[in-house]
Amino acid sequence: MNAIGYAARVGVATGAATLYVTHSPCEHCAPVVIAAGIARVVFGAEYGSGLGALRLIDAGVKVEQLDILWPSLA
Repeated sequence: MNAIGYAARVGVATGAATLYVTHSPCEHCAPVVIAAGIARVVFGAEYGSGLGALRLIDAGVKVEQLDILWPSLA
């Protein structure tokens, strides 16, 4: 939400953009993504219940999950 808010503040268009995030948007962030006109969301890991991703799909936003191999923290 911070990136979308910053884009709006400085006048950067987000319509038809692709949003790359580490986790899928939550149910509170999804409406902001939809309102910003973002066309595609690419994420690495599912967050929470998955309701946010479902909201995006229902609104016609293309949602993709990448298969990311996270480095070992050990």
